[in-house]
Amino acid sequence: MPYLRGLNEKEQRSLVHLLQNKSDEDRLLSYITSDETKIKLAQVSEAENYALKNRYRHQRKTMDYAEKKRMPIDESKVKDLLRN
Repeated sequence: MPYLRGLNEKEQRSLVHLLQNKSDEDRLLSYITSDETKIKLAQVSEAENYALKNRYRHQRKTMDYAEKKRMPIDESKVKDLLRN
């Protein structure tokens, strides 16, 4: 850095500090304005919707036609069975 030779020590530190702060502001500004968070949230939402759709499809295509006698018993039904 030949242009730093003309500056005294205090001016050199001030210039270096100024350059470092500008790069931090640029990183912060790029983080705030980037769409990374929106993209990650969209991917999570899409995965959840896909899982929900697949569960509904499984329920309608398979489980609605399954034999009810072979299905596991719900906890509330067990209490009712034991009472009677």
